[in-house]
Amino acid sequence: MIKKISATLGIIFLMLPTGLLGQEPIVTNQADGIGSSNIAIGENNIVQSGSIKLKSIDGMIFNKSQGESVNLAIGKNNKANLGSIDMENSSGTVINFTKNGVQLVIGDSNKANLGSINMKNSSGTIVNMNDGGTNIAIGKNNKVNLGSVVADDTNGNVININKGGTNIAIGNNNTANLGSVINSSEVVNISGGGTNIAIGAKNIANLGSVVKSENVVNISGGGTNVATGGGEANLGSTVNSQNVVNISSGGTNIATGGTANLGSTINSKDVVNISRGGTNIAAGGVANLGSTVNSSNVVNISGGGTNIAAGGRANLGSTVNSRNVVNISGGGLNLAGGGTAHLGSVVNSANVVNISAGGVNVAAGGTAILGSVVNTDGAVNISAGGTNIAVGGDAFMNSVVSGVEYDSEGMPIK
Repeated sequence: MIKKISATLGIIFLMLPTGLLGQEPIVTNQADGIGSSNIAIGENNIVQSGSIKLKSIDGMIFNKSQGESVNLAIGKNNKANLGSIDMENSSGTVINFTKNGVQLVIGDSNKANLGSINMKNSSGTIVNMNDGGTNIAIGKNNKVNLGSVVADDTNGNVININKGGTNIAIGNNNTANLGSVINSSEVVNISGGGTNIAIGAKNIANLGSVVKSENVVNISGGGTNVATGGGEANLGSTVNSQNVVNISSGGTNIATGGTANLGSTINSKDVVNISRGGTNIAAGGVANLGSTVNSSNVVNISGGGTNIAAGGRANLGSTVNSRNVVNISGGGLNLAGGGTAHLGSVVNSANVVNISAGGVNVAAGGTAILGSVVNTDGAVNISAGGTNIAVGGDAFMNSVVSGVEYDSEGMPIK
């Protein structure tokens, strides 16, 4: 059995002390239309094609990878980079262009980066542009990044533009990021869509989203985002972030047995969130569409859409467990089977202006709240009506209710 293979194709690897050359180095790496196959089989594999790896270097870096290259790693503890940049203890101006390509890693504890930038203890100005490509990881403990920026202890200005592609992680404990920004600051992120899927247990799939970041402008053009097996799917959403302008034009977001957030603001503060709708489905979990949950200082505008939670909680254009919020809902269709459905409503919140244009809100065997204010302090509520149905449960429409107590998750206390 081959124990270790390091395969390199069209890559530059730099590990130079700062100032060694007497001036800031300029690094250029170009791999246009190489149409080659790069394969590593065994353990502790490193497969790199049209990529740059930097360690302890300052300067200007330009990387361009374009064509139909194939990057393949099979085994354990694999690292595969295609048209990507890794920075550690470095600073400078980095420009990365990637178009197309196929990358596949199979095994245990794999990391696959396609048209992405990974930064650790680094700083500088980053421009990352990715157009298409297919990035797949199969196994367990996989991390798959396509057209994304992932940072750790990093300061800098980042512009990330992703025009699509297919990003898939299959197995257990997988993380799939497509056109997203993770652990970053000072970022402009533009995602043109694509297909992002995480299948298995404890998976996380982010598409055109901002996670654990600050000072971000995020624009998501939609796409298809799916997490199954009790995972979490975020599409055009802001999660655990601050100082964010988030604009989502929709898409299809599905989490089976987990949490699905589409064009929503979750656990964040100081956010302007604008959602144009889409289809959001959580089976046995939580579905948030154009909503604000556990957040503060938010302007939330929802254009509607279709939001379905089977046996769970469905929030559409609503504000839950939040404060200092302006919430505007354009209606839509909100369904919760055996759970709780909030449409254009404010629950367990404070200091809120709520404007609801109506819509259709249905809760079968649960609680349905439409254009209402429940257990909230300091609220202005304006509702244009709509259709609100609760089968075997409670229905609130155009109401201000304080007699029903809810727990921290928005569920009624009997």
